[in-house]
Amino acid sequence: MKKLLVGLICIMIMLFLYMYQLPIISSEEAIKYAESVLNNPPKEWQTSIVYKGTSSENMTTYLTEKSGFWNELTNQTQWEVTIKYNGGKSTVVIDAYNGDFVDLYGPFH
Repeated sequence: MKKLLVGLICIMIMLFLYMYQLPIISSEEAIKYAESVLNNPPKEWQTSIVYKGTSSENMTTYLTEKSGFWNELTNQTQWEVTIKYNGGKSTVVIDAYNGDFVDLYGPFH
């Protein structure tokens, strides 16, 4: 019984350490994901976003921590990609581990 408990604790510690150090996507990949979101926005925002592309000089990326107790405990992060276009700027929030769309901030047309 003692060996089983020690084994379970070791497995939990290894799992926690793996989650703490997951590899993240690069900023270039985050920009590509953000542009794909702006080119093909979610259904509820399709009529509100008019994005026709922009140069890389008008893009900035920030790696930020996700909010929430578990996310802070396991050091989970997200990319915030700010893109300036057509006189406005939008910020697309992307999951830093798999590139999934999280949120979108900014002016809508």
